[in-house]
Amino acid sequence: MSDRGVSVTVNYVLTLAITALLLSGLFVAAGSLMQSQSERAIQNQLDVLGERLAADLASADRLAQSAEGEAASVRLTVALPRRVAGAGYAIEIAPDPESEHVELTLTTSDPAVESTTRVATAHDVTVPSRLRGGDLRIEYASGSERLEVTSA
Repeated sequence: MSDRGVSVTVNYVLTLAITALLLSGLFVAAGSLMQSQSERAIQNQLDVLGERLAADLASADRLAQSAEGEAASVRLTVALPRRVAGAGYAIEIAPDPESEHVELTLTTSDPAVESTTRVATAHDVTVPSRLRGGDLRIEYASGSERLEVTSA
């Protein structure tokens, strides 16, 4: 008769163990799904911001081309968010040595996501330092033959 009491206890412990195992598996799967969704959201936002910055850089370049030969300057402020999906990001602007394009690379560190956009410019583009997300300023002064991108 004492075997029945053990059987109920063992059954209860096994049920709790199986339930805990199933729940932990569910939490692990949901956690990795949330991580991949977050990375995808950041990637999409960086792609959009890269395209916006490329369009504004191309606009400033066209304005500078139309102002050549005159004592003119161009100053364009680009409004970008400081964070994407809760993560800060950095902006790197570098010339492509094989073409007349400039590469705009936006990166986050946690999670590690990178987006690169290329834009053709007639003028050289200089960046005095590595840029962080947020408002940027694109400037051209006649005679300088270059566009300078700085934090606003």
